[in-house]
Amino acid sequence: MMRLFGLCVIVLCLCVITCVLQSHSFLMATEKSKATQIHPRDELATDVGDDADSRGRRSGIVQVAVFNDGGVSKRSLGHLLSDLQQNSLLHTQQVTSADIRAGQLSEFDVVIFPGGSGGGQAKSLGKTGREIVRKFVTDGGGYIGICAGAYLASADYDWSLHILDAKVLDRKHWARGFGNVRLKASAAATKSLGFQTSEPLVYYHQGPLLSPAHDDQIPDYQEWASFTTEVTKEGVPGGVMPGTTAIAAGIFGDGRVLAISPHPENTDGLDHVLPRAVQWAISGRYNGSPMKAKDD
Repeated sequence: MMRLFGLCVIVLCLCVITCVLQSHSFLMATEKSKATQIHPRDELATDVGDDADSRGRRSGIVQVAVFNDGGVSKRSLGHLLSDLQQNSLLHTQQVTSADIRAGQLSEFDVVIFPGGSGGGQAKSLGKTGREIVRKFVTDGGGYIGICAGAYLASADYDWSLHILDAKVLDRKHWARGFGNVRLKASAAATKSLGFQTSEPLVYYHQGPLLSPAHDDQIPDYQEWASFTTEVTKEGVPGGVMPGTTAIAAGIFGDGRVLAISPHPENTDGLDHVLPRAVQWAISGRYNGSPMKAKDD
């Protein structure tokens, strides 16, 4: 009887040992599986590097501030927000001049200034707000200016930000008209912005005709696209617009600047352009040295 009892104990012990070993193997396999999984939202973070912080970049979410205050066109703003919100990797929040002056840009990776009035946006920001935007870009933040936002980025007005080495041609006839125009896009623009052709048709509404300002304090910009056709209205001389810069990409401090004279957000079939522009603009934040526009 004692021999039978001893045999049962031995069998029970062997069963317990087997279960423990099987559980350990299962846990090891599970942890290995977890370690090799990449969440879809991590893709953008992988692209831009591992310098994650509290703003959520390890999860791949890019924080985008969109200016909405004096001088902003509601049409441009609405289409812009719609385009950005289609991309789940972008978290978009509207900010006012008061928000910027209160230091809220520090919570974002990129700031976008929509169409409208460049002078109106500058006035709304005030001198303090404009200096804060300049510092944001200097410290590695991205800046995207569309039409009015491109005027604002230039180095041509007392009220402009002077973060792009560009002047505005034919300032006297800035209200030259609106309509679709043809661009000649560079290889960098086609790649970074996702144009399906090197000659995209884009809606234009009195944006700046940009040209190098030759300001020694600001790095030269790279021309990503030029106008090949034009729009004019009565009293505006023709022949000025073709050949001028339509899209300019540059650096300022550690940040990237993209000035877009026409309106991709108001153009059918180009709703992917601004999300792509954001991805290009954030790249300056994830490098130990300033990024050059020509690297892309």
